[in-house]
Amino acid sequence: MEWMLALTSGILFAIGVFCLLDGHFIKIVFGSVILANAVNLLFFSVGRVNRDTPALIKDQALHIPSANPLSSAAILTSIVIGFALSAFIIALVFRAYEQLSSLEVDQVVEHKELE
Repeated sequence: MEWMLALTSGILFAIGVFCLLDGHFIKIVFGSVILANAVNLLFFSVGRVNRDTPALIKDQALHIPSANPLSSAAILTSIVIGFALSAFIIALVFRAYEQLSSLEVDQVVEHKELE
């Protein structure tokens, strides 16, 4: 199960990088969202997901089962950061479209060189 999640995360990383390297701003937005989801899946797969061990760990001092909050907190933080990054990139794309009337990266670079 862990190798399947790692493979899926690697495929998502490859798709995200491919979209980021494209010359269109909409694909760059999609690439950043896909990369954020790949990181979430990677954090999830690093947390030892299998059927043999439960999601609870035993606390040696209290002798009661308690949850390990590290992977959950890392995924939650990554989701929040990914959402904020997506909102920021969408705002930048909207502003660039208002200013330049284009969503192509090459046209933005040409406009910058003309100034």
